Amino acid sequence: TDGGHPTSALAVVVTPERFLMALGANADPRLVQWGDQESLTVWTPNAVNAAGDFPLQTTGTLRAGRACKNETLLWTDTDCWAARYIGGQLVYAFERVGAACGVVSRGAMAVVDGQAFWMGLTGFYRYNGYVSPLPCDVVDLVFADFNRTQASKVTCHTVAQYNEVWWHYPSAGSLENDRYVAVNITDGTWMAGALGRTCGVDRGTLPYP
Repeated sequence: TDGGHPTSALAVVVTPERFLMALGANADPRLVQWGDQESLTVWTPNAVNAAGDFPLQTTGTLRAGRACKNETLLWTDTDCWAARYIGGQLVYAFERVGAACGVVSRGAMAVVDGQAFWMGLTGFYRYNGYVSPLPCDVVDLVFADFNRTQASKVTCHTVAQYNEVWWHYPSAGSLENDRYVAVNITDGTWMAGALGRTCGVDRGTLPYP
């Protein structure tokens, strides 16, 4: 590489414009750093490339990022940000799109048809241009029996065939994921129950992952 690459990162994400972003770069929990477009090796900004960095003005710690239709969403444990490509010297503009809506773990979000859904510390959220709480009629059931010391293990996946988003989480008496909660994003119905899963993936072109 050119020597300007981050020495560490809490997470990485590839933007819709094909920039690799390092989140929490160089041991700074709020720093977003990106290399030149479609490059894994050019990280030092200069007049002929689009590499750069930006420190988020937040009290949170970066957890994860996901590419959406025309922007890249970045989650901390306290809020949610959108990175939008603007070109020029700045390359990206960053906007906080939601406060007090941090994600519970690095894997607790899913993007479906340009919308994002995630599990927070005490509830669920949706982003479809702005952040709003996701109404949930089983929220008390979930968070009354949730092992917060193992919250980093919460994972999320979609089941596109049924328009569902699923979360797997550890109950209060478990060190591993042994419960699930899921929402149908079309009609807003929820279901919850017991199921041991550490991860999941939706099917693609083929009927099975």
